Amino acid sequence: MTSEISFGVGCFNFGMKAGTTTTIGGYFNELQNTFEAISNISEIKIELDEEDYDFTAEISISTYDNMSVGGRINPNVRNVRISFDIFIPKRIQEDLKHDPKLFKTEKFRVVINYTYYFPVVIVQPFEPYGGDVDPSSAVVLVREFLIKEFLKIESFIDFQVLGPSPFHGDFFVKENNQLEEKFQISIMETKAYDEINIYYNGYTDVNEAFEDITLEILEEFGFFYELMHKNLSSSMEWSFIEQNLDVLISLKQERKKSKNLFLINRILNDLFINISYFEKDQIFYKSYLQKNRRNIIHFSSYIDREINEQVNYPTSQVTELIKLYENQKLNVNVILATVIAAISGGVMGAVITALFT
Repeated sequence: MTSEISFGVGCFNFGMKAGTTTTIGGYFNELQNTFEAISNISEIKIELDEEDYDFTAEISISTYDNMSVGGRINPNVRNVRISFDIFIPKRIQEDLKHDPKLFKTEKFRVVINYTYYFPVVIVQPFEPYGGDVDPSSAVVLVREFLIKEFLKIESFIDFQVLGPSPFHGDFFVKENNQLEEKFQISIMETKAYDEINIYYNGYTDVNEAFEDITLEILEEFGFFYELMHKNLSSSMEWSFIEQNLDVLISLKQERKKSKNLFLINRILNDLFINISYFEKDQIFYKSYLQKNRRNIIHFSSYIDREINEQVNYPTSQVTELIKLYENQKLNVNVILATVIAAISGGVMGAVITALFT
């Protein structure tokens, strides 16, 4: 019997391609059929509470929306567990992995849990996996295999990955009958991926311990990946603001500004609106983080590190710059109005003079 279980963690999602319209039931059926179309995959299970879903409800995605690049999870499913075994022969491992070290096993268990926050995948290499190979490498192997296989299949299912996948840690579940509590997590930081040992006591066997422990820590990793996704989506939104700002500066530097006046006005309006929404969203999310951070018990160091390293976007400075341009635009408009009034006044004066002479 296995005395130790190793595994890697990541974030996989099975979304829908742009232009797809189906039902909730159609989505889950297509997901099942897509897995069955891959001959290396077996023991497929899609578990969910049927009372949570209206399987006749229509869902659609009109444009490209991918979790991997900051897009939404679509469809937005929760409390779903997808599991399957995957067979990856040594020759395919050699093609997919950059690391020359190979697993002794060719079989892996993959479990994707759609938590309250974000989906979390746990990849477990079956014994014997080989002690010189990090279990996090199993996430890389399965990730690359699925990317390659999904490209071959005609399906509206879109396989998506959010980084870091793998999570920068190798997990090991081991028994320690000296423990007073049911389990204890020990994190050993290294220059590479951290070694995370989860010791347990009081369970029938390591498999029971593994199921119970992973169930408890899943939400924490779901929160971690939601945080990573928010950082990515904020970066994408800010990049769009910067692009508009660059265009505005370029237009302001041109000699013939009058011909660009309407375009400048539109960009200024867009910038004001986008920055306002961006700033509001950042404020709300910081409050959301503080509230949900209280639920993190076991892996708080990873969560806190990401929170502390969040980018402070210069919204105030950019707003001041836009206001400066807005004031310059107003000054130009005042001058134009004065000139027009002067010209109009001169014309009217000439008309009146002509009428009374």
